[in-house]
Amino acid sequence: MADTLGNVHSAKPLYTLNHTNEVETNRLDSNHYNLYLPMQGGHAVPLHIKTYLASVKGGAKVIDVGTGTGCFLTTLAEQVPSIKQLDGFDPDTSKFPAADTLPKNVRLMGGDATQPFPEEMNMAGSYDLVHARLQFFSWRKDEWPRVVAAMVALLKPGGHLLWHEGGWHGWQTIPPSLAFDEYLGHEIKRTMALGREPIPAFKLPGWFKDAGLKDINKEVFNVLQDEKIQRLGAEVLYTVCYQSALGVADQGDTPGLATRERVHELFAQIKADFDAGLVGQEFRWVWGRKPLVGESLLEHGPPTPAASSTYEVSATGGSFKKGSDTGSATPRTHKRKSSLFAWVKDALASASGNKEKETTNGGSSSAKATTVAEPATVAAAA
Repeated sequence: MADTLGNVHSAKPLYTLNHTNEVETNRLDSNHYNLYLPMQGGHAVPLHIKTYLASVKGGAKVIDVGTGTGCFLTTLAEQVPSIKQLDGFDPDTSKFPAADTLPKNVRLMGGDATQPFPEEMNMAGSYDLVHARLQFFSWRKDEWPRVVAAMVALLKPGGHLLWHEGGWHGWQTIPPSLAFDEYLGHEIKRTMALGREPIPAFKLPGWFKDAGLKDINKEVFNVLQDEKIQRLGAEVLYTVCYQSALGVADQGDTPGLATRERVHELFAQIKADFDAGLVGQEFRWVWGRKPLVGESLLEHGPPTPAASSTYEVSATGGSFKKGSDTGSATPRTHKRKSSLFAWVKDALASASGNKEKETTNGGSSSAKATTVAEPATVAAAA
């Protein structure tokens, strides 16, 4: 299959995280409130961008590309009440909450960022902030620079593009986990063969520059910087990888992850290794500013903070709700209708129980497929 530029792609999807709407919705909300905000000191955006948004006369306009459940927009609406309009854009509208549960200035709409933004919506040049987060699982290598350029086109002069990204480069276990390395090897080889960009977080500054942005900078976060956040990060990485591995098994194209039974077996060992050691993940904010009319890219614009100069990591292990305009925040933990982590543990327990039963009966542990508990039936975690 070829796109409009003649690039040949496999028809197989890169995104393997969807299993049920409730599982994916809970994962997105839980990660936002229970990991990303604490890791970022409770701030939805860097402080200089928050200050800029609050200063826009008549109220700023924001768009979140790949918005998922709109949780980023909801948090930003709380932290910068003067924002006039917050739009969310995502190809999967099934994750959107009911409109009457959202702040009045938040609007969610369907759309694919790899395709041109609808001209009839007059989106070009109308936003003060364009935001994207963790699209690592979503796009192929040739799509990234085109999407970045399209997002820059949405900005007003002086507006900011902010990207929160991670990837394989930041996934590590101390001491090394052979089981996790085995899973990761299968995942990386498969999706690179399908065309995924392996290191988008490192290429974003170059793509920003090519798209005409200036004052490009970054802030790097690692969950290992705080003990409680490290444990939250381990849970997030475990559930993301487990969910993706099940999606790979369902497609049946990767011998090392060929069945759900094999995934259960491998992830039982990964869980034990994660519990016994340290698990690292790296995330980064990358930002840039669209020049004002008549402003040369060679001129110095408004100063932005140097990396690691502004943010203070919370040691509470909690998460954050609405804070004052100075960036203060109070703890909030995402309450899930069902816990993905609990679902994973139940699935592994089921797999272990079946294996013991088959061994007792003289059968092979791989004689029949394991039944996986449906996420919707799992009780919420304590």
